[in-house]
Amino acid sequence: MNFHRRSSGREKSISRVFWGLLILAFSILILNTLTSQSVSKVLRTIVSPIWKIEAKAVSSPVGSYFFSKTKLLDRVVSLESELAESKIALLRYPLLESENEKLKLFLGRVTSDTRLLGTVLVPPNRNGYDTLLIDIGESQPVSLGGIVVAHPDIPIGTIETLNSNSALVSLFSNPGRETEAIFADDSPLTLVGSGGGNFKVELPRSIQINVGDVIRLPQLSSKIVGVVGSIKSSPADAFQTVLINSPINIFSLRYVEVIVEN
Repeated sequence: MNFHRRSSGREKSISRVFWGLLILAFSILILNTLTSQSVSKVLRTIVSPIWKIEAKAVSSPVGSYFFSKTKLLDRVVSLESELAESKIALLRYPLLESENEKLKLFLGRVTSDTRLLGTVLVPPNRNGYDTLLIDIGESQPVSLGGIVVAHPDIPIGTIETLNSNSALVSLFSNPGRETEAIFADDSPLTLVGSGGGNFKVELPRSIQINVGDVIRLPQLSSKIVGVVGSIKSSPADAFQTVLINSPINIFSLRYVEVIVEN
């Protein structure tokens, strides 16, 4: 009995509020008409500061962070680039270079370990797939097949063609290109380029290889050419597919070095 009374009282309260709001709305509408839109002007005056605050919040740095998806994505890309650089340092060792040696590298071009510094004129995303153009040409002591490294000890490819003032570099990850490499205790494998700084390898399932294993070149055993990113295998298959990634972003390269043969 008490429950029905409380429900009836609640319904009456809701009904009073509804009719009150309806009467208030009609009253404001009629008053606004009689006063030549004066009420609307007053309401806009009251609400206008709120709109301004909202606009400022959206255009502020904090507001942009929450409302700009593009800026957020740019930040993610930047963090991924920083993470890739940190992984390289962990995989190899901390590369300590003094400002004096850096200056010699840029001004003298030829480094103490017989390398030539070259500027990337055309990156892979603007040139042929997984190739880049550098400003080292026939006038420099380089030859076809010369190994090109970046960052500064990551082999990325070889010189494919030489012109008077430039050279075309074919990256190891060039689709279909095969490169002999080693991993673990100098176990051999053949990298097959799949584009974008990535490789694929087919190995018997009996061969032990793990995610994170470092892949190196035989002639430069201390130089990392890639890192195992993932492994696909099935109990029904005799082989496993190993996906390998370059530890650097080939699309952001600005400088490379060419190893000079003595």
